[in-house]
Amino acid sequence: MKLQTLKKGFTLIEIMVVIAIIAALAGLSTVGALKVKKKGTEVAGKTLMMELSLAVESFYDEYGYLPEGENEGVSFSGAGRDESAALNASEGVFYTDATFMAALLGLDEEQNPDKRVFFESNPYQKGKGGLLYENNSKDSAAVLLDPWGNPYVVRLDLDQDGFMPAFNPAAGGGIAKDAESLQLIRGKRVIVMSFGDDGYNNPTKPALNKDNKGNLYSY
Repeated sequence: MKLQTLKKGFTLIEIMVVIAIIAALAGLSTVGALKVKKKGTEVAGKTLMMELSLAVESFYDEYGYLPEGENEGVSFSGAGRDESAALNASEGVFYTDATFMAALLGLDEEQNPDKRVFFESNPYQKGKGGLLYENNSKDSAAVLLDPWGNPYVVRLDLDQDGFMPAFNPAAGGGIAKDAESLQLIRGKRVIVMSFGDDGYNNPTKPALNKDNKGNLYSY
């Protein structure tokens, strides 16, 4: 009786199955890597927000007043957005532009007469954020940008009454008609928001709404 011999090699179907498995594993690996990268970018953005908040608090401890920018009451609908849905951010709200940052960087002698440096950061890098300097010089004015290249929005408790409206209504709070009807943040002198990866914020919707899913908040 002859013993049956095994055929060597793989059939076309077997090869295709192996390729499909490898492709699926590669796809899962790519998705996982993208999630990790996104999380790392968000952590970098929130770290800058915390450092900025501490800098503003240190400024207040030193001088007894809060640093202010030139363009108060900017829209917080998103960078470069001018839409009918946008709310006027009212008093005490500034972008982290060169005017606002000058006080914290020791470049505004009127607000910071001792020229103390309250905020330091690495030069701007995409995905990490940082200070974008004019003339590529650390001695020049600078804008603080989030990891996606947009300025942060800062709200300050300028009247020192112990509370401020948040940037978005509380979850389930419905549409905010004006800044005063937003969720109140108590016990802080400064709160910060980033427009996130899409560069957009819908101030009439809660923070957890799909329009604002990319936003970062310091509160």
